[in-house]
Amino acid sequence: MRHKYGKMSYPELQTCLMPNELSYVCKENIRIVTYVPNYDCESTLIHPSTIFIPHKVCDQRMLTLEQTYWIPLHFSNEWLFTAPARELFTVLCGTEK
Repeated sequence: MRHKYGKMSYPELQTCLMPNELSYVCKENIRIVTYVPNYDCESTLIHPSTIFIPHKVCDQRMLTLEQTYWIPLHFSNEWLFTAPARELFTVLCGTEK
């Protein structure tokens, strides 16, 4: 199934039902297409076989990062972060402080 995908916008996804935190049930009619390496930027970036950014199909822009960004993920207590320099942080596990 990793060779077939469909694209939805965020507003389209918001109209779907969520029977649990891992599943969406959508009424939309979405075109399902076959994955072709290096044809579509988004699908190539998230495909498990991708090792490098496909420069030919992905528009790239450089920016200067001045502060650390923490991005909360869908599940509680899971995060992505990026920092412009070394960052020291503490991880608290359970109820211990």
